Amino acid sequence: MKRIISVFAVAAVVMGVMSPMAPAAAAGILNGLNGAGNIGDLFALDRLFNVGDDSQTNLGDLFILDQLFPQQTTAPVAVAPTPLRQRLSGRILIQTEADGRAWYVNPADTQRYYLNGPQAALTIMGEQATGITNANFDAFGGTAPSRLAGKFLLKVEDSGKLYYVNPTDRSIIPVIGAAGAFNLIEDRGLGITNANIEQIPVAPGSLAVN
Repeated sequence: MKRIISVFAVAAVVMGVMSPMAPAAAAGILNGLNGAGNIGDLFALDRLFNVGDDSQTNLGDLFILDQLFPQQTTAPVAVAPTPLRQRLSGRILIQTEADGRAWYVNPADTQRYYLNGPQAALTIMGEQATGITNANFDAFGGTAPSRLAGKFLLKVEDSGKLYYVNPTDRSIIPVIGAAGAFNLIEDRGLGITNANIEQIPVAPGSLAVN
């Protein structure tokens, strides 16, 4: 800042807008500022660099503004990555490094449930399903709303028929019996490493497999 003011002072002398003694006076004021001037110092600079009448912006005005309102840089705000359990919410996972064990990440609690074989998988899917009426189900027209992505739906007015809402496109997939549960795992399962799946907590009461 001192160097900038000194340059302006020399330029002002050349242009004839201040007396030759003003740069020396300005330098004296600047030496007394020591990086933090007071209001008196600032107005002294304003008088030294004053050009034209007070109704116009001049060099002194700019120096005062620079001292009173120094430019500050704002550090970029770091955005925390979305936890893996949220990114994989509603997905069926295949633990590729552990004999292909299957898990379901329930969107309701983002915890994983072990699908231990077709029949056990069908039971888990039914237990974690959201009940829905025929009227509401029919209103979807084959594509469920985003709030139901990755959930299992149980038609309570239609013999408890079970459906899975594919989280990637919200299409509705019927799950018919243990064979249907097995096919769903095989068709929609997403491979995952042991290190990654350990970031998703196991639901209480679900069989934990190391």
